[in-house]
Amino acid sequence: MNETLRVLCLSPDRTASSAVVAALGTLPGFSIKAGEADYQTGLRELQQVPVDLAIVVLTTQPAQGIATIEEVHRAACRRPRC
Repeated sequence: MNETLRVLCLSPDRTASSAVVAALGTLPGFSIKAGEADYQTGLRELQQVPVDLAIVVLTTQPAQGIATIEEVHRAACRRPRC
C-alpha cells in the first residue's frame, strides 16, 4: 500500500530543507507531498493546512528553531483528534 504523507519542512536554510525533502522522497511505501518554508511562513501554513509531519531543522544557533518547535506543538495540540 502506498500511503501519502503530507510533510512540511521548516528551516531558514533552503538547502537543508531541500535535502530533507529529497531524503523523504526515497522512503519506500510512502508517497510524500512535501513543502518547504522558513520558520514564520511555515507556522502560518500549519495554521491553515494540517500536515501529517512537521520537521523543524535547527541551525547552529538553535533558539529560534526550538521556539518554532514549541509553536508547532501548540498548533498540533489545538487541533481536534482524528
